[in-house]
Amino acid sequence: MKEEYKKLDDQLSVYASDEMVITDAVKSLQETIQMYKDKGCKTDEDISTCGKSILPTTTAFYRQLQSGYVTSWYGGRDCSDPRVSCGHYGIDLSTGGEDIPVYSIGTGVVAVIPDRSSCGGNMVFVHHKLSNGQTYTSVYMHLYQIYVSVGQTVTKDTVIGIMGGGWTTPWDYCSTGAHSHLGLAYGLFGIDYGWESLHDQYFDPSDMINFPNSLYTPFYDRYTAF
Repeated sequence: MKEEYKKLDDQLSVYASDEMVITDAVKSLQETIQMYKDKGCKTDEDISTCGKSILPTTTAFYRQLQSGYVTSWYGGRDCSDPRVSCGHYGIDLSTGGEDIPVYSIGTGVVAVIPDRSSCGGNMVFVHHKLSNGQTYTSVYMHLYQIYVSVGQTVTKDTVIGIMGGGWTTPWDYCSTGAHSHLGLAYGLFGIDYGWESLHDQYFDPSDMINFPNSLYTPFYDRYTAF
């Protein structure tokens, strides 16, 4: 009977966590819309069109760490560890060190900053527009500290935060060690779609960013091609 009570308590905790996630999701999307209004989008305009028109343009995307190696690719992976998601919607980089700066992959505007999520921890979402007009959202998860704010314009040289994960962010149960998770999605999260459709918009970041060809192969800058 004691084990059954524990299972019930665990399930109730999940429900409570889900409720917090939904509440935070609504709040963050409202902040994104308000941010674009503050930048000049009018109430009678289509915010998706206005949002794209006022975004700064970037020409390319770069690795988010100055040096390190890939620890996990985009896509399916071994999820025997309950802390590891079977579907991995990004690429993980690490360095084996601490106090590692995480950079924006390119010029854009900070759209959403969810903090202390139970799966993803401290996160930063950045909206980007390429010179061909296509828009994307980059997502940085498992941050220990965040150095940017919603509405801030960033470039490839902007440090958005410090890498976290593992023991440095114990509230983030979807992390087994210190690393930087980068997700890349089509369109503008919070404008073109919300949390319920985010996974459908993700694609492999290596389609647009050059990473080493194998796990744990080191890189020493953000630009050199492999």
